[in-house]
Parts: sequence; structure tokens; C-alpha cells
Amino acid sequence: MNGENLFNAATVMYKAGEEIEAMLEKLFSLLEQKLKTVEGIRKVEFKDDNADDTSEWVYRDLIRNYYIYKKSARNPSAYLAIQIKLCDPEEAEIVGRQPLIYVQFSSGGDWALDEFLLHIAIREGFELEDECLWQRYDEDEDRTRKRSWNDAECAFVVPLTAFNTPEDLQEMIIDPIYLLMTTGLDPKNMDRRILRFKIEDSEVRLMP
Repeated sequence: MNGENLFNAATVMYKAGEEIEAMLEKLFSLLEQKLKTVEGIRKVEFKDDNADDTSEWVYRDLIRNYYIYKKSARNPSAYLAIQIKLCDPEEAEIVGRQPLIYVQFSSGGDWALDEFLLHIAIREGFELEDECLWQRYDEDEDRTRKRSWNDAECAFVVPLTAFNTPEDLQEMIIDPIYLLMTTGLDPKNMDRRILRFKIEDSEVRLMP
């Protein structure tokens, strides 16, 4: 074990943790402000978070769940999750060695840690639409019908390093969720920094 390398690695991880926490706090502020402008929405509430605690020293993953309430409802009407994955060997086989943010939205319940992952997405029933939006449908659901946010279950993936300013959070997370809950989310118009994929022989591949 090299002392200088360990010191430098610990310094990097500590600083990264501070920056990620500040980003999540800013994200919630922007999310709450924007979604309150959606007709019929009463509040957005941070519910809980969960982390991969297989190591007592470093978390590889963190998922943070938010509940969205209609004005007339006591229980949540929609669920948004932000999962940060700092490293995962199986995901790295698809996207390379880079940390990721998974943005996940559902009308049916909150999201568990690693419920959506690229390397198991197809097996878990997710379908890729227009290269970037993953949707999970009921078995007999009409795929040609435009979904509203009241019956959506979808996810998309962004490199963590793409977020450097509040505008980045707005363009790559807040705006897509807002569109999903208002006019409808068109994957063709989603920010180009959101990762694009293709499926070859039932395997997920990153688009160049």
C-alpha cells in the first residue's frame, strides 16, 4: 500500500462526495420549484435514500427517492429516483469506466437500489425507445398509445461528469421530467448528452 496514493485517492473521493451532495441539494431545489408549476401538483418531497454499503469506507451507489403529490391526494401520485453509480464492472462493459446518473420515474411505486441497470434492463422488461429512453410496459399494453405520466415507468442515463452547472441539471433532468408530466416526453428531443444505446443480439451497446 502506497501512502501517497492512498492519501490522494481519499482526497479525491472526499471532494467528489462534497460535490455530489451539493449537486443533489441543488437538484431538489430546482425540481421542487419546477414541478410545483405543473397543474394539479401540490408538492415534491424527499422520501429516503439507500446506498451500497458492502464497504464501510466507500459507497459505490446511492439512490435518492422523491415523492410527487397531487393536490387532491394524500398518497404519492408519482415517484422519481436519482441513482448515482460511481463504479460497476458490469455497467462498465457497456459504457466504459465512467460514473453514471440514472434518472428513474414511475407512477406505480418507488425505486429500489439497482432496480434499473443497463446490463439487466432487457431481462427486467425494459424496452429501448429512440436510443435513449427505457420504458417498461404491462404485457398487454398498447405501445402505440402515448403514455401520460400517470401510467409511466421509464429511465434514462447520463454521465455524472456531464453535470457542472445548475443549467446542466435543468436541461438533462428537470426539463425531461417536466415535459413527461405536461406535454409528454419525446425521446427524439432529449438532450444529446443523455447516453444513447442500441441493442444487438439482445445485448445493450453504447452508441458512439
